[in-house]
Amino acid sequence: EIVNSALAGKEDPINPLFFEDNSGKWLAGSNRIQIPFSASENRTWVVLAVAPLNNALSGLEDLKQVLLVLTVGLVGANLLATLYIARELARPIEKLVNYAFHIYQRRPSDQAPKNFKVKEINQLAEALDNMVERLEERAEELEAAWQEAQAANQMKSEFLATTSHELRTPLNAIFGCIGLVKDDCCDSREEELELLQQADQSARHLLKIIDDLLNIAKIEAGQLELSLQPVVIQDLCRECLKMVQPAAEKKRLSLIIDVDKHLSHVVLDQLRVRQMVINLLSNAVKFTPEGGQVKLSSRIGYGHQLEQDARPDHSPVNASTPYVCLEVADSGIGIPPERWHLLFRPFQQVDSSLTRRHEGTGLGLALTKRFAELHGGTVSFQSTIGKGSTFRIWLPSREPTPVETISVNDRSVSGTHSRETTRDAADTVLHPDVSDHSVSSIS
Repeated sequence: EIVNSALAGKEDPINPLFFEDNSGKWLAGSNRIQIPFSASENRTWVVLAVAPLNNALSGLEDLKQVLLVLTVGLVGANLLATLYIARELARPIEKLVNYAFHIYQRRPSDQAPKNFKVKEINQLAEALDNMVERLEERAEELEAAWQEAQAANQMKSEFLATTSHELRTPLNAIFGCIGLVKDDCCDSREEELELLQQADQSARHLLKIIDDLLNIAKIEAGQLELSLQPVVIQDLCRECLKMVQPAAEKKRLSLIIDVDKHLSHVVLDQLRVRQMVINLLSNAVKFTPEGGQVKLSSRIGYGHQLEQDARPDHSPVNASTPYVCLEVADSGIGIPPERWHLLFRPFQQVDSSLTRRHEGTGLGLALTKRFAELHGGTVSFQSTIGKGSTFRIWLPSREPTPVETISVNDRSVSGTHSRETTRDAADTVLHPDVSDHSVSSIS
């Protein structure tokens, strides 16, 4: 039947025939082949294969075993590869986690572990280092801000204590003097006048403290105005010395004035400059021991001379710009270099222990600096422990014009430029000549 089907062209070599008999199960397959023997004869041959089913399928069992071994091998290899990859990923991450957990114990030179086989983990370690550096910088900034806040709070407390003491002292003097006069405790008219004069002096001192506080507030708010007008420097310096002469006489101090006669009329705010000079003179008298010396000088100076002094700011200064330099030198106790940064801070004294021995709120130098800056100038100083200090006010040299008064508001000059003229460095400037100076001494 198989052969006949093959000869008839009905064989299917892809699907072999399965049959069974009494001897067992068989598998048969056939294929027809055309084999020409000669040109006249063409025969068809059928190739028939019959085999027991078990023998025919024995190769499948071997194939199953091979596939099973391959499957187990692939699964095992995949498991090993997974474990290896997991280990290579987990160990670096464990190191980074351990570094992160102990980051608070790190030293400045410590860094996150690197040189891993996985590039992305190295990038993660680098990012962790950058984050730690930024956090440390932020922590340092917060620490500095906290310390500044603590210092400001301490300064506020000291200022309130100092100011309350400074306000209470003249008030008590005023009440005491007025009370004595009111209760008719004076033996003569002269004694009453003396008490009233003491009350008047205390009231003026109290007014000065309040004015200083108001000036600081106005400057901070940008509301302080300058009235610039021609001023005779010699007269201004002598007026300032007269203001501190009584305090100097009590300590037997020598007051010396050295004024350049070539400095005649200079455009500035007379009230503010007088206040600046008196602040410096008052400090000099206050911190100079008995029998010492305080000297007030005025001259023309230049920007390059500022390089020799210490300054509270580092604003650029033209080396050839002419300035009116007002200088106060004393033979006092001097200022320690480590305390220089406190000199021009409002409400701050170089040594708070001096606050009770020497009256003052710590506003004088701060106001002097602000007034000088409003004029477009600056302040500088030199100091040596035990030898004294020298403070200088540098104001731009301006020539007077027909319009004598202008207004300065919000730290800038307002009005037209024709109202004042600043000397150009190329103009002829009269240099101070010591032989032509007016030098006098008050002892």
